[in-house]
Amino acid sequence: MKTQKKIVSRINFNESKKITDKLEIKAKANSYFIRDTELNGFWVRVPANNPDGASYLVNVKPQNSRKDIRRSIGKTSLYKAKEAREIARSWIQQIKAGADPKEQIRKQYAQTQTLTEAFNQYIADRTAAGKLRERSIKNYQNDMTGRLSPLMNKQINGISEELISNWYKRNTAVAKTQTDRAFRELNAVLNYQVALGNLVNNPATIVKTLGQRVTIKPKTTFLRTEECGDILCEMVTFRKNNPHLIKQTNLFLFLLLTGLRESTVYRLKWTQVTLRDSITIEKTKNGEAYLLPLTGLLNDILEQQRQDTPKECEWVFPNKHLDGPTVDPKKSLNRLYKEAGVNKNFSDHDIRRTFASLADLAKVPFTDIKHLMIHKKSDITEQYMQSQQEKAQENYQRIIDLLASVTPIAFHKDESGNEIISYMTSDLMRFIFFNKGKLIKHPNKNDPDFLMQVSKEFYQERTKIDWD
Repeated sequence: MKTQKKIVSRINFNESKKITDKLEIKAKANSYFIRDTELNGFWVRVPANNPDGASYLVNVKPQNSRKDIRRSIGKTSLYKAKEAREIARSWIQQIKAGADPKEQIRKQYAQTQTLTEAFNQYIADRTAAGKLRERSIKNYQNDMTGRLSPLMNKQINGISEELISNWYKRNTAVAKTQTDRAFRELNAVLNYQVALGNLVNNPATIVKTLGQRVTIKPKTTFLRTEECGDILCEMVTFRKNNPHLIKQTNLFLFLLLTGLRESTVYRLKWTQVTLRDSITIEKTKNGEAYLLPLTGLLNDILEQQRQDTPKECEWVFPNKHLDGPTVDPKKSLNRLYKEAGVNKNFSDHDIRRTFASLADLAKVPFTDIKHLMIHKKSDITEQYMQSQQEKAQENYQRIIDLLASVTPIAFHKDESGNEIISYMTSDLMRFIFFNKGKLIKHPNKNDPDFLMQVSKEFYQERTKIDWD
């Protein structure tokens, strides 16, 4: 049996009359149009049950086209009928000639917008597309009020090559690195305006054309192994004396033991963590996902953070208000460095370089180091090497063992009066920092002589992890 189609009729109330300021606009159940009897193609549209929303518009066919083009001029409350009719007359002529008056208005506005407006548009569009990270957004905003501030109120079509060239030359004489970063941001924003059709050319290209671009040497600073050992040794006392800074020391340990980028660690959420198993990083800087298998010590850090963080808090390393990710821990960790006698300031990227150095010293293969650092695979063969992921936990543990082996735990003298230093093991590190691992089950766990003997004999197992 065939079902009968229900026919729905749409009623449009179309009226023809001269559009004037005193035109009576009534509310009706359906939207309707009032056609102007003086100018063909000039209308008023009245929405259903909303006479206050009535607006002027034009509706006309371009030459050699069968399709009507409709463009709204604006609400009837914004224009007098005479003004709207003159605008409509101009727009109708443009549409018939094949031009789009709305697009012309948009371009006129775009070409007169300031660099500040162009920056804000770029940041908004790129953020919405997931192309800008929080750190990058902050850099853009800082440079808008910093190095780039003399240019920000200028219209983008009034920024000349000479202006940018002089700005770059003047500022690089004072601060090369900061100026070059600001220049890269300026270049990206102006390129975006060229792509949108708001600029014909990017005036910032003159810097490269004239050979003005400065060479910025990449930083190579990192912590030496003995400095790592001194910091970890001092951390034992530091945590006891500053229990309110345990989160910051946990953050330092986590950065040092994983080599992850600070943006990944600072914004780590509990939804990414499976305790006693792994951490899932869905999107890294190189665009790939990464599964980080947990070692015993890494798991200890996370379990302590989970214990000290309210259940409703989503961040692994939250800020002091527990409503967002941690802020820069530099101030607290600089104190730790100073008390450890390390003449450096904390830098999260220094820690990342330190991790790579430690991995090399621990004899982790180069391709495995690239995997742990989550660097983009340059060789197609690397993409098929599952062994890198399978060996990841073992490689992380090798780095932890190396770090423990350079961390002093006790200073004493032998029978001849010679100075002897006992060093930690990863088991001792777990026991001392977190009271975890297989040593907590040993009856002599509180005996200093036993712990010293453990250190000398490198007490550990190569079997499965004993979580607690």
